[in-house]
Formats: sequence, C-alpha cells, structure tokens
Amino acid sequence: LWQESGIERYLRNLFSELPVLCLYGDPAYAPAYGIIGPYRATARTGLTPVQEAMNVTMSSYRIVVEWGFANILNQFGFGEWKRNQRIGLSSVATCYALSVLLYNCQTCLRGRNQISERFKNRVHPPSLSTYL
Repeated sequence: LWQESGIERYLRNLFSELPVLCLYGDPAYAPAYGIIGPYRATARTGLTPVQEAMNVTMSSYRIVVEWGFANILNQFGFGEWKRNQRIGLSSVATCYALSVLLYNCQTCLRGRNQISERFKNRVHPPSLSTYL
C-alpha cells in the first residue's frame, strides 16, 4: 500500500521546500524517505538519555494516533467485521472513509474527543461547518 499510495513521492515534493521536516512513523516505514522511527540501540552502544526520552515521548503520541483508529471502529463496528469486509467483494475503503467522516463530524459537534483531551484541550476540533 505504501508504494501504491504514492505517499513517498508526495513527501519528496513537500519536503523539497521544507528540508528539515519529517514524519514520525511505525518502525516498518522508517527506512522510507521522510519517515523517522524510534531510536534503536545497537549491540555496541545503548541509547543516550535524550534518545530514550525521545522514544518514550513519541511512543505516547503514536498510542494517541492508535486511539483514533480504535474510536472509529468502536463507533462504527461494521468496519471491523472482517468476514464481511473483503477487498474486491465489498467497498472497504468507502465504508472506512465514511466512518472517519461521521466520527469527525461527531467530534466537531461535541467540541472534543479522547485525543483532544489527551492534549489537555490545546487541540480543538473545528466547527462542523468549517470541517464540512
């Protein structure tokens, strides 16, 4: 999916103007252009205290991102029915995109969600009309 999505090409274009910017992602994607992952200790050297602190901090943010996926599946359970959601037999992407849209609308109407609360409400969702 990474290769088919064309995200790396998009990142190369975006980061050509912003050379110090990168995305923090899953270690599986860390070798890709524009993606960094957690620091890894080697057999010869361990992690510095700064690297360890960075890993702990960024891991907590990755968990918050995972909450978003879990919240969508909890609110709109049909996306989790693995037997009914099969590529080529059902419109998996459409169902998931619709779930995200509805979840985001719900977040806009409430003015918060679990993720914004994690950031002590420093991150506020837009109004529903602005979002739509």
